[in-house]
Amino acid sequence: MDDFSKLGNFCEEDFDDSWEDQMNSESSDNLSTRYTEKEHIASGGMKDIFKVYDKKLNRYIAMAQLIPGKPEELCELFMKEATLTASLEHPNIISVYDLGITSDHDPFFTMELKVGDSLDQIIINNKLPQNELLEIFLKVCDAISYAHSHDILHLDLKPENIQVGKFGEVQVCDWGVSRSTKDTKSIKKLSGTPGYMAPEQCSSDQELDNAADIYSLGAILYSLLTQARPIAGGVETVIEATMYSNILSPCERFPEMNISESLDAVVRKAMSEDKADRYKSVEALKLEVGKFLTGYSTKAEDAGFIKELKLFISRNKQVCLVGSIAFSLICLGSFIFINKIQESQKQTELALVDLKTAHTDLQELQTKERKAFKQKEAALQRYIQEKQERQKMHLQLLDNELKQAYDLMTYPLYFSSPKASIDKSYIILKDLYDPNKRASGLKNLLLLNLFISQKYSEVVKLESNVYQELINIAEKYKDKKRTKFGILNEPTFVQLLGDINALSNDYSHLKNQVVERSICYMVDVRKPVFTSLDVVVELIKCWNPEWDTSQINYDRKTLTLSLKGKRLHKLMAQAGHSSNLCFLRFLKIDNLDIRHTTISGLHQIIGLNINNLDIRNTPINSLHPHEATKGISEVYLTKGQFNAVDTRHIPYSVKLIYK
Repeated sequence: MDDFSKLGNFCEEDFDDSWEDQMNSESSDNLSTRYTEKEHIASGGMKDIFKVYDKKLNRYIAMAQLIPGKPEELCELFMKEATLTASLEHPNIISVYDLGITSDHDPFFTMELKVGDSLDQIIINNKLPQNELLEIFLKVCDAISYAHSHDILHLDLKPENIQVGKFGEVQVCDWGVSRSTKDTKSIKKLSGTPGYMAPEQCSSDQELDNAADIYSLGAILYSLLTQARPIAGGVETVIEATMYSNILSPCERFPEMNISESLDAVVRKAMSEDKADRYKSVEALKLEVGKFLTGYSTKAEDAGFIKELKLFISRNKQVCLVGSIAFSLICLGSFIFINKIQESQKQTELALVDLKTAHTDLQELQTKERKAFKQKEAALQRYIQEKQERQKMHLQLLDNELKQAYDLMTYPLYFSSPKASIDKSYIILKDLYDPNKRASGLKNLLLLNLFISQKYSEVVKLESNVYQELINIAEKYKDKKRTKFGILNEPTFVQLLGDINALSNDYSHLKNQVVERSICYMVDVRKPVFTSLDVVVELIKCWNPEWDTSQINYDRKTLTLSLKGKRLHKLMAQAGHSSNLCFLRFLKIDNLDIRHTTISGLHQIIGLNINNLDIRNTPINSLHPHEATKGISEVYLTKGQFNAVDTRHIPYSVKLIYK
């Protein structure tokens, strides 16, 4: 069955034009000299994939060319795949580098060369545990959600089109049949892969939308759980089963595999025959899988009270265990105390009887009274001791909950999801604060939580001898206008960061606790990740208080960031209240110039996606760790900065330029 839609005559160019022939000849010459060591590595529906060496950029890349003999109408589809893929800039979508035409008037494009396995191979070989497969699935969802945000449908999602690198990189490939949401009405032929395409893709008269990709994601999740395709059989059998929803759920088809009912419900909802019954967005599907990974029930399964209780206990094993032990000890102590009181009462009654029957023997009566008094005194001492023990247990429980709230505001929990961590921590702290308002440590942690989440009106209601400066700043900004996200607009937020950095160096620990956390919270609430240069300047200033902020320049057109200054020595910090990530991650940078700074190692820029790096006149004398050079094409050095030993392990793709 033809998987391609009939498009226009993109490649029906007038190649008899002498000027155009000359340009094509020159382009062909450049192509043959630039791309060498051509090696065939794979073939797709309409294209061959080659491994080639790019002499211009000194690296190995992949080249896609239309298979010889294919109809010319596929030329437009081939070129459209290249331009569409190039327009999607996302870490989980394959990157396109170049696009052109060979001397034979055949189109080609070049892209990243990824080493690893397809998700289909990983499923067949059963290489990874379920949780790691689900983490890969979440990254695929990120890529498709990004494409949908740009009104692009993939329409051919399947495990074979998902590449997984040996370091955990995940990339969605083969966008050959993808369409803009505006063009889906023009699809007249079957497009996609039977078994993974939605029922509406099997008919040429239905309009396609995001729901088609959501169905395909559900089918991929089906394969991850079962190590099998959703439907077995030939093409006609698969298409018929798809159109009439004759598909057994993972649990029904493989009862012996003990597949989670939660994920089974997610698959059934994502692969609903009626697209109105599927998830409304890829983010909603991703949220469901994320809930399962973190121990929460999914909406799709509609869990009952017993299931929710089991999940709660599973998520909070330690708290439930401590609570059970504490309850048992309280019950045991109460039983012992009551038993002793009853025993004391019996002793008193016996003493009264003895007094009435032996009133003539005063000596014996006094002895019995003293004995009864001692018993009462011992019981009272036991009661006081037991009360003290109960108070001690209460304080221990308070400390455990306070530690949980504190952990949510430190590395790595806070920086993996700032808003969610702050919200969870606030719930715990608020519940603890109402009955324990005199606890200074609890009050200080609550104040820090409120300040980071920009709840300044609540901050000013608290008192603290540690964070009084934050209370003063909160008073200034409590009535400032908020954005639709409920936070300060960026210019006002930059002023706030400036006020914090303006505090004397005696408050450096306070600044370090607040500035980066506040920025991460703002970015997580507002999204996207990238923010303004002014915000990044305040973050760098926080950890480099003596640095002159005028020694920074950012060119948005060339994505070049230049940093100078001998007093600039930190671009990241390793602490519980820091993310342990580079401060520059909030800017989109292609070229980074850190000449004439005192930055001593490349570990401070790990994670930045940059192409060129200038480290001349810095203390850096090694490219270790090598993770920092991943993706870098050129590094500028001063002569003698590295020795032969230092450069021996440098990746082949990195070009060293001495100036």
